Amino acid sequence: MMAYSNMVRVPLYSNNFRYAPGILSQFLSLPIYLPLGRISYSIYLLHYVGQTMGIQSVRVPMYIHEFQMINFLVSDLVIYIFGGFVFCLIFESPFLVLEKLMLAHRTERISQSSVENKTNNSKEYLKEKFSIENKSNNLKFYE
Repeated sequence: MMAYSNMVRVPLYSNNFRYAPGILSQFLSLPIYLPLGRISYSIYLLHYVGQTMGIQSVRVPMYIHEFQMINFLVSDLVIYIFGGFVFCLIFESPFLVLEKLMLAHRTERISQSSVENKTNNSKEYLKEKFSIENKSNNLKFYE
């Protein structure tokens, strides 16, 4: 068991710290992993609830063959990936947008007031930077 965990850990560790550029690095940086990486936490949160509900709904013993296990695996995987995507869109993505806006607001205000010294009043700068415009149904919340 320890050998298997080291066989998985060492390539991932070396790739993470750029000790092993090459095929492994190219494989792990494929763009297909970006959406799965984004929704993986949502899938993690949803799968426990789904698995618990599935186990608690069974009233009689189940005798399972290999084909049924594959069927359960594929159907659960599809359901949890879709559910994780929806969960991520509803709950996680709005908070990420708010976090980016708050951090961008803070870093822009700090850099603007301390480095460039464009204005002495930060309220005027924020009013200028984050103005709300409505021109032919084209809303701009910031420029």
